[in-house]
Amino acid sequence: MITLHPEQAALLGAALFVGVVARRLPRAVLWVVLGGVSFVLSTAWARYDMPYPPWFTGMCDAFFCIGLHHYGKQKWESRLYNLFQLSVLLSIGQLIGFFRNVVELAEFLGLNEGVIEPHQVYVIGLETINWLALFLILAAAVVTPERLHGRVYPGRDTAPRIRWAQRALHAQRASPPWAEGPE
Repeated sequence: MITLHPEQAALLGAALFVGVVARRLPRAVLWVVLGGVSFVLSTAWARYDMPYPPWFTGMCDAFFCIGLHHYGKQKWESRLYNLFQLSVLLSIGQLIGFFRNVVELAEFLGLNEGVIEPHQVYVIGLETINWLALFLILAAAVVTPERLHGRVYPGRDTAPRIRWAQRALHAQRASPPWAEGPE
């Protein structure tokens, strides 16, 4: 049985919360569930001391990116895609020893006197990306036209800000040039 660290349990609890809040936006629930599966699989891989945990984590995130690239339809899904691209990049950085070199350089310059280890830099980066992804999905679920229709706050003109947020999150994403097909 896998025991979770408190920060991992908090992340899964937050994913459950976001899934409940986003229940009327099926695409958001889908990405929360798939992101949770990716998180659980990569955590289990590392906990059972399987070979190359950063490689496996990067592959899980890469498959998540492929799914977002092909099935994402709105701008917030494009931003989620960018976050998970960064997660794949972090995994590659851990595999090639980038964080070890950065920590050694910081120690050489006297900026890090054994305060943080290279693996901690990697894990903190991944956790930050996961929290940002959940926040983005939560924002997309809360700022939907269906939820905000007719809600006006007396004494404040919030309509322009709400319309801006809706355009920023729920507009159709631009298709990449290669998806257009032959002319």
